[in-house]
Amino acid sequence: MKNKYTYVWVSLIILVFGIIFIPKIVDRIRAGTVVQNDRMNVKDNSQELSYVLLNGKREGFPILSSLIKIVFSLRIKIIREKYLW
Repeated sequence: MKNKYTYVWVSLIILVFGIIFIPKIVDRIRAGTVVQNDRMNVKDNSQELSYVLLNGKREGFPILSSLIKIVFSLRIKIIREKYLW
């Protein structure tokens, strides 16, 4: 008996999904706006960011790269101590 009601609820959810979203999908296909912005049609105006805006000032970030190196070396030490020695 429980399986009958499960099928009814699944059917109802599929029906509601179809009523709500299928017309929107069809309209987008007809209008030709299926894909508006993808990597092929976007101009590359990006530049490498060599600073970070901190309190309205341009600050470099060599601290960040050194911090990453320190964390990485610590993780290596922990792994060696825990698993290898």
